[in-house]
Amino acid sequence: MAESTQSVVKRRTRVSRPYPQHRLSDVLEIAQSIQENNSGLAFDRVRLAKSMGTTPSSSAFMMKLNSSAKYGLTEGGYSDPRISLTALGARAAVADTKALVEAVMGPDTFKRFYELLDGKRIPAPNEASGVIVDDVGIPEELASEFLKIVVENGELVGIVTEVGNSHYVSLTGLTEISSPESASKSIEDSQQDIPEIEERGPDKSQPQGHMPARAGRLLVVHSGAGAVADRIVRMLDDISIPHGIVEIDPIDSSPLSAEWTNETDESSGAIVVMAGPSRVVSTPGVASSRASKMLLQLGAAVDQFKEQVVMVLGPDGDHFLQTARIQRVHVDVDDSGRFELDLLRGLLNAKMMVVSIPGQ
Repeated sequence: MAESTQSVVKRRTRVSRPYPQHRLSDVLEIAQSIQENNSGLAFDRVRLAKSMGTTPSSSAFMMKLNSSAKYGLTEGGYSDPRISLTALGARAAVADTKALVEAVMGPDTFKRFYELLDGKRIPAPNEASGVIVDDVGIPEELASEFLKIVVENGELVGIVTEVGNSHYVSLTGLTEISSPESASKSIEDSQQDIPEIEERGPDKSQPQGHMPARAGRLLVVHSGAGAVADRIVRMLDDISIPHGIVEIDPIDSSPLSAEWTNETDESSGAIVVMAGPSRVVSTPGVASSRASKMLLQLGAAVDQFKEQVVMVLGPDGDHFLQTARIQRVHVDVDDSGRFELDLLRGLLNAKMMVVSIPGQ
């Protein structure tokens, strides 16, 4: 009797991902191509692939289509003749910030992760599997991939911010973000609350000395602009002006921190650094949040110190601050000392210091 042999076929287990396999930034090109190359109308799948420099049979293209649909940007997959934009995808294609936030928060697993860690530090990769597997419900073999995607998506829209060597989640204020243009408009509108202050020259009746008599120290306020703040502090040290410094955390949900309150109570004037951070931040959500927080500090400083406030602005920072008639100083990292001279002039004009000449 002939022996029959049985072949044992080992099937590769396919793990189903309950989330998009790609980062949002990787699939936005699909929505953008439909918008730019087909006026936002449903696009023939073959032509769409060609516009993206690939082929409709490419596995990478097919997987991106799947991820784009999971983000809610497009409708149609690898077997559909046409791929169309959703209403969300049409807004995301033109970089509407609120649409990008909605897309990132759209997949249930992403939303659950951000809400669980809102206001908290994201655990290191070797520690995060507890949250990802037990609380979010991701298979353990996908935990590392999930964490990488969810963190980079969060950084893209400002949900995740790097502070020091750690990442933090903050959902505060995201519902108010609409688009880069409207974010700038809201900043402009909020400046109507800043009182207009008439610039005046030095008061000869001011007592002689470096500072006004009230508290005798200046407060330097910045958010991530450590290099600029260091230059200011070095200059104040060189001319023996007492000072304090407060760095504003853009993900802190409190409008004015206890540190800010304590420092303003001990100071007689403020140098508010509205210039951008030392390290360029490209994320729209983080940039607008940082600008809004610093604008709040500026308004509080003007309310506290009246005309004894100097704004330090970047090269392009003056366009939205024309309503506040207070001293402005522009900073340029390559100005070879011009910034320090301009800052001294600003302090003099704001009566935050006086110069006395012996014998006069």
